[in-house]
Amino acid sequence: MESRSERYTPPAPRAAPCLRVLQWNVQGLRPKRHEVLQAIFQEGLDLVLLQETLTPADFTWRVAGYTLHSLSATGEGGRGCVTLVKSAIPHRRITAPMHCGDGVETLAVKLQLGALSLTVYNIYRSQRHQLEAGELLGLAAHSSVLVGGDFNSHHPLLQSVSPTNAAGRHLAVLLEDSPHVRLLNTWGVHPTLTSDHYGIVTTLTVIPLAPPSPPLRWNIRGADWVRFRATLEEWWADYQPPFEIHQQERDLTAAMERAADAAIPRSAATRRRRRSWWSYDEEVREHNHRVNVHRKLYKKRPTATNLGLLQEVVARARQVSLRAKEKKWLEWCASYNQHTPSEQLRPQRDRAVTEASKEPDVTDIPFTQQGLARGRDTAAGADGVTYSMLAHAGPAGDAALLALLNASWRAGRLPPAWKEADIQPIPKPREPTKLRPISLLSCTGKTAERMVLSRLQWRVGGLHNNVFGFPRGLSTADSITTLLAHTNNRPTIAVFLDLEKAFELASPYAILAALGGVLSPILFNLLMEDLVALPFRDGADLLSYADDLALVVTGRGNKLTRAQEALDLISDKCEELGLKISADKSRAMAIKVTTPACQLCPRSRTGMDRLLQVPRDVA
Repeated sequence: MESRSERYTPPAPRAAPCLRVLQWNVQGLRPKRHEVLQAIFQEGLDLVLLQETLTPADFTWRVAGYTLHSLSATGEGGRGCVTLVKSAIPHRRITAPMHCGDGVETLAVKLQLGALSLTVYNIYRSQRHQLEAGELLGLAAHSSVLVGGDFNSHHPLLQSVSPTNAAGRHLAVLLEDSPHVRLLNTWGVHPTLTSDHYGIVTTLTVIPLAPPSPPLRWNIRGADWVRFRATLEEWWADYQPPFEIHQQERDLTAAMERAADAAIPRSAATRRRRRSWWSYDEEVREHNHRVNVHRKLYKKRPTATNLGLLQEVVARARQVSLRAKEKKWLEWCASYNQHTPSEQLRPQRDRAVTEASKEPDVTDIPFTQQGLARGRDTAAGADGVTYSMLAHAGPAGDAALLALLNASWRAGRLPPAWKEADIQPIPKPREPTKLRPISLLSCTGKTAERMVLSRLQWRVGGLHNNVFGFPRGLSTADSITTLLAHTNNRPTIAVFLDLEKAFELASPYAILAALGGVLSPILFNLLMEDLVALPFRDGADLLSYADDLALVVTGRGNKLTRAQEALDLISDKCEELGLKISADKSRAMAIKVTTPACQLCPRSRTGMDRLLQVPRDVA
């Protein structure tokens, strides 16, 4: 009996896949559909580009195993285009293709051929329209593009036997100025497809790109910190800090990297295989199921055929998963909206920082060695410098860091690298389809923020007693206990308010730090302090926990009237601070109040008032 190793022979490497393409000006598709069908199945075509189809808007044509994309003929001179793609090829239609000139008909689809994305343009230009292909050919400089169609362009460079015309000269100039674009000269004329044009068939060899390997990471556990400090001391001994802060930050980062290369080994990043619930859909589930089926089949019968099937199914499942992630990510980006445009927000913040830095203060003295704040080892920013490197930098590293921090402190400016964030979308635990962005900032920049934070906390002093979010030693339990103490089994009107995207929508003069920074919590609490310290009438208090507010109205008199007056104050202050109350997430509650059900009205910053229903006594 032969062994399994003798029965199984590894499959030979498969040849690179090919793409068979037909391009034809059909001069009316309806009477020639059978000719196109015959060519499709005889030639084994993967892609068909047809022009001057003269098809109306309601044209339908079902071809087994192919997906049709059409551009109908119009009464304004449009002649119509059709692109047929084999259904087995993952693809999608591009709804907003590149503009190639007024009146030029353009139909575009994007194919996913393994690891290669290929954008295919089907173009028809009539004799009376001007072709403008510069932007389209520029796209080929950084992506894979196939352009086919009838351009009605003639030039010797295009191997045309007709006299040169303006469109031909336009294309010839673009091709000479675009070295990354090549003419396909490996085409052949189809023997049976003819109109006033011949059908052209060509074969493209698709070379799949190798997936990039994950970057190596610093193995902090194996670091030689003595050598690390010695390398930094050798650099610092001969270093003269430049005047420009940006260059000084780059020099320090480069020195850290050189010291790390000399003293810290690198290791391959471990891939955590976790199911991405935020992008998991029915199509991903179906392809994962197919992978499991073929994996069991190959385990049961390890033949070359089953191995090839398994590899194809796995590759297909990965493509589907990546497309799903990309789709969900783009949907989330499209849903992100701010009332204040970023191009207006940034200059306002810069002006506010500049104005504040000009005011003298006792905290303007330089930082010293005693003020260096160390952070716990967390994920590094884009520069790759970790807290462990900063903590083991030694006297030379500390001196270089202090020189950079004090230069930035005196100038009132930050190095550009400190403003860059690597944003990672993290699914919310209870709402996996909604994402919360996590910003990974430079550890050097966050060290500077911690040093500023200690001075800011000393300068500001203690916060209002009704601010419970972020201060050390306080939690949600303190906020709930305070709320219960205010009610104390007495008649109460409580209104729970939610601020919509509070940090993003806040006025630039109210918050001057980046979201995710070390200074963000205290700056946000200072913003909330402006709300809870409003001059409410006796018996009305506002409690704050992050962006959640609770208005509590107790005591004698008409509580609903006092609650409405307090809401008016809060709404006006929110308008001033650039905040917006989310009426959909806000709720009102009556406790031991014998008043009938009614409504309260917090004014929104758009001027559209929303009513909050106050239910009957819930006690």
